[in-house]
Amino acid sequence: MKNTFLLLAVLFTFGLNGYGQVANQPDDIELCDDVLNDGIEAFDLTATNSQILGAQDPFEFIISFHLTLADAQNGVLAIANPAAYFNVVNPQAVYVRLESIANGNFDTTSFALIVNPIPSPTTPTPLEVCDDDNDGFTEFNLNDKDLEIVNGEPGVTISYYETLSGAQSGDPSLALASPYSNVIASLQTVYASVQNDITGCINTTPLDLVVNNTPDTPTADFFDALVVCDNDVDGFASFDLTINDASVLGTQNPSDFWPITYHETESDAGLGMNAISPATNYINTSNPQTVWVRLAHIATGCQRITPFELIVEIGCPVIEQEPDDIFINEGDDNGLAVFDLTLSEPEMLGNQDPLIYLFSYHVTFDDSVNGENDIATPEGYQNIANPQTIYVRLSNDNTGTFALTNFDIETDGILGIDEVTTTNFVIYPNPTGDEIVISSRDFESTASIYVFDLQGKKVISETNTILEEELRLNISQLKSGMYFVQILSEGVIRTERIIKK
Repeated sequence: MKNTFLLLAVLFTFGLNGYGQVANQPDDIELCDDVLNDGIEAFDLTATNSQILGAQDPFEFIISFHLTLADAQNGVLAIANPAAYFNVVNPQAVYVRLESIANGNFDTTSFALIVNPIPSPTTPTPLEVCDDDNDGFTEFNLNDKDLEIVNGEPGVTISYYETLSGAQSGDPSLALASPYSNVIASLQTVYASVQNDITGCINTTPLDLVVNNTPDTPTADFFDALVVCDNDVDGFASFDLTINDASVLGTQNPSDFWPITYHETESDAGLGMNAISPATNYINTSNPQTVWVRLAHIATGCQRITPFELIVEIGCPVIEQEPDDIFINEGDDNGLAVFDLTLSEPEMLGNQDPLIYLFSYHVTFDDSVNGENDIATPEGYQNIANPQTIYVRLSNDNTGTFALTNFDIETDGILGIDEVTTTNFVIYPNPTGDEIVISSRDFESTASIYVFDLQGKKVISETNTILEEELRLNISQLKSGMYFVQILSEGVIRTERIIKK
């Protein structure tokens, strides 16, 4: 009886295998799959050694790993390179043999190898943003691409990084805040990190940030209000909004843009909705009134919305009768004479109040439009060319509105080369209906053409190519009346009066 108790004590002390070794069950090893997402990865089985041993002395035991329990129990066919073992199925069981060096006694346990799939993000289309100041830098709302990248995959979280290594780490301290301002002009690649909420497995995908230019700001003369004279004093008039097209487009290629549109509200302009039609004959709804013009790029959709004012002026001046040309024959053939430029004022003024409606006379058309450099003594003016065009401005002293006209002065003799220049410049037909032809031997390859109405408002602005010393200008959109045509070509400037039938 005494011996039986001794045997039980020995078994209790040393374990069923006779020596007391215990192979503790380690945690399963979980790895995230690589980009192939094939369920096969390299596992370091020896990473479980400390868990298998527990508090037991590692120098007293041999640990081996096997594909079957029988192999582990028999101590055969141990995995040759347990520090870099590629699983053959997923998940896969691995069996452990813990063997005493002293006496060969052993114990077994097992754990699983698990390869967790990584998320499957979609490679997104570029995130494109329009750049208001066209410096190549702007803000991006990175989260605008979340749904496209995740593509319906559940249980994942997305974040963005400037570098691929940062995205692969998933380190929250390196993640980009959104909105994000790019640090590389025009085109920069950032990286989306998509992480499984349960396994922590990460996959990445690049995201291109593209900064698209916004159409250029309209030229300076665009911001001048469109002013129309109202002679029936009701505060409403017809505006040709398309007069601003040339200033809005500037030097940009018109084929790059959708047609220019005009809108009564800023929100309509921003959405490209409810364009004013026809824009060539728009009746204002208030006075003054703000309208918005929209210029949108075809390729990128980037647009610029710009407001400008419509103003209906009451009491605008009117040239009641065109002035007569003045000819003086002094008989000295020197081409010079003193002219009274005011001779036609009564006919031009008609019944308008001479205390309110004031005349000024100018040597150039631009000066008459701008109200600058008026001739100081128009009653006694000596010509500087023969013949010479004099430009007349009739202004309302209260409102600043004005009307324009011109006439020629001429005397006997030849002065300078103006007569030669005059014969070298022809506009026809005049009067005209839809088109004028401008011909001059002084033309170079191109010419800028500006058409002004009698209030000095620029109604046409074009740059045309010269073909065989001629250029053609379509004026079919203009209302009937008198206009000034100004042509600039390689330093040559001419201004002529035409009549649109």
